[in-house]
Amino acid sequence: MSLFSSIRGRFFPPTMTHTTANPLVRYGWSVAVGALALLCSTLHAPLAAQYVVHSWEAFEAGVPSQMRLGHSADFNSLSVLTYSSPGMPANLNTGLAQLHCGRSGLVFTTRKEAKHLSIVTPISLDRARLGQQGRALYQFDLYYPGTQAAMPNAAVLAVSTDHNTDGKSYVMYRFGIGEGGKKTYFAYSADDKTAAPTIYKQAVLKSGDLTVGWHRLQLIFEGQGTIRCAIDGKEAPYSPITEDSLRNLTPGIMIAASPDRPLSVLADNLSIQWTAEDTPIPDSPWVHASADAAITADSLFSIHPGVKWLEDSQEAWRVCAVQKRPILAMFYSPKVSPYKYLLSIAPNDEATREILSRYVLLKIDANQLNGGALAQRFKVNRLPTFVIMDASGTEQKRFGVAPGSTTWPQVRDFLAAQ
Repeated sequence: MSLFSSIRGRFFPPTMTHTTANPLVRYGWSVAVGALALLCSTLHAPLAAQYVVHSWEAFEAGVPSQMRLGHSADFNSLSVLTYSSPGMPANLNTGLAQLHCGRSGLVFTTRKEAKHLSIVTPISLDRARLGQQGRALYQFDLYYPGTQAAMPNAAVLAVSTDHNTDGKSYVMYRFGIGEGGKKTYFAYSADDKTAAPTIYKQAVLKSGDLTVGWHRLQLIFEGQGTIRCAIDGKEAPYSPITEDSLRNLTPGIMIAASPDRPLSVLADNLSIQWTAEDTPIPDSPWVHASADAAITADSLFSIHPGVKWLEDSQEAWRVCAVQKRPILAMFYSPKVSPYKYLLSIAPNDEATREILSRYVLLKIDANQLNGGALAQRFKVNRLPTFVIMDASGTEQKRFGVAPGSTTWPQVRDFLAAQ
């Protein structure tokens, strides 16, 4: 199976492909492509330890015409920003931001006559699909400029498709940041024509909770009745909340500002991920003290001389093209128990380091958006799974780790046989 043909030709129309020759580039799903995800996730429920990317809009190809614009939003108040444009902050597209936010994002521009703006995708998820222990992550990434006075009310929405049949109503859950970055709040509106929400909770943000840069706002649905509210995985003090009235929900973003102070607000990665299993919630990519770093501190899957695991697939492809070494891609997730089992059996010895040094090593967190999309393309349904690809991007073979039965000699023989 070729990476190039799998990702570019088979799953994405020509208008969605990048011009780079790298077949491992980051893609966001347009609404149209998200419909394919909806079909696939309907036919194939996620297996243990993995989240399905149900819908994902990364605004790489502009503002999709299929998205519903709400409040005072119109195409004059929405635009797409290229992160590499002159004068942009460096952290928009360097390091983790380059990996997770790609080339561009969505800018909301409020005006005196349009102080409330919102967008909603047409792809919904039924909470019944989560069963009793599954989870769904409604989320988007918000860029915080660092000036509290310029911070708008920014919220992630989960809008009911059962109630909003007139195209104007907003029966929904929302979680966001308000009062110039001073507070977080949760609101459940059973009837948008009523001034006061049915449920409203708020809490003061502590100093240091918001740093300059990207942050992920999440509404997390658990089972059939629990809702959690988190920024970068850190829950608000009023979370969790029990509320099960709204069932079919689609994700959205709401931005509001004071009418006397128009603002421009940058957002990216509006998405839903879900699993029917009791799977740990993935770390936000913007958490700098990564749990992965702590887990792998003494293992072969951290940084060692001669054994460097890349996380940027574009960088891995560049190295592969120059050095003509095959890529060893490890699909994993740092929090899941099968990966911890792999760490427990992997020896940190010179013989294994020598085998690994034959490859360009790439770690793909299958429970992040980019990694999850690649895992679905390659039909990876067990974590961790090793996939070997040659310099042309064609898969050669794979090996899935089974906790309790896989031995390290089996893994070693798989790696050494290439």
